This record gives sequence, C-alpha cells and structure tokens, in this order.
Amino acid sequence: MEVTIKSDYIFTNIEDLIKHLFSLERSLSPIKLQKGLYFLFAYYGATYGSIKKDLDDNNKIEQAEVYPKYLFKEDFEAWKYGPVVSSVYAENKFNQYEAKEYTPKDNKEKEVLSYINEIFKQLNEISDFGLVERSHLDEAWREPYSRYESDNKESQIMDKDLIIEEYRKEYL
Repeated sequence: MEVTIKSDYIFTNIEDLIKHLFSLERSLSPIKLQKGLYFLFAYYGATYGSIKKDLDDNNKIEQAEVYPKYLFKEDFEAWKYGPVVSSVYAENKFNQYEAKEYTPKDNKEKEVLSYINEIFKQLNEISDFGLVERSHLDEAWREPYSRYESDNKESQIMDKDLIIEEYRKEYL
C-alpha cells in the first residue's frame, strides 16, 4: 500500500485553526490562545505527528494511516510568559480573528479535529496563568528563554522537534 503525505502540516493556514478555536470559545484570551496553540502543537506532534511509516521487507508501507508531522508551520518563540507565535500575537492584539468552525476535508482531518477539540476543551478549563506555569516547565521553552535572558536578544525560536520529543517522552 502506497501512502503519500500531501503536506507537512495539518493546517497549512494557522488562521483556520485559530478561527476554529474561537468558534469553540469566543472569549479566548491572548494567553489562552497562545498556550492553546502551543499545547495543541505539542500533543498533536507527540501523537499523530509521530506515526511512522512502517516498511516491510519489500519496502512497502504497512502503516496505513500516516499524518503530517506538524499541526501547523509557524514557529514558537520563547517569551517571558511562555511560547508565542509572534505573527498570531500581532494579529490578535487588534482582535483580527473571527470565529469560524473548521470543516475537515477528509476522515483524517475529521479525526484530528476531534482530537483538537477534546484537548482544547481540557486546556480551556485551566486558568491562563496555570497554562503559563505549565509551559514554563518545558525544557523546550526554558533553554531558549535562558539564552534570551543571557544574550538580551529580542526572542529565541523554539525547536519544533524538541517540543514534540519532550511531549512524546513525557506524556506518551
């Protein structure tokens, strides 16, 4: 069985995911949006994004379901209050996002969207600063943030693969 991945990302446009999150919670604070994106990215990558293509002896794929590695393309930066997608921060400052439920294109996206909805529902029950505190426990944030503090630079890009690996090891 030959399986191809059309994209490296479930959401080729992060705004589709953001609009969907606002459809789930219209009064989404900037902190909850940022931490929601971070934890959704981490959990997705540690689960669906980690499904490998298992090859048999004849190099045929036995694993039928192969998902894109990342939830979305944008990078996280290590800011004082945790991981932030700076482009989303800039847009959200001026309430640029509307609420619009995402319509999955296929069964794979439908399954991932259901997973996202469930994780986001749980995240939404945690206070903003509870999510900040939790994100500060992650080495994937702490290490680049410590470089930011010591070098007095604007921000530090967080390594996507380290985020995913930390959650794969810690939670699965």
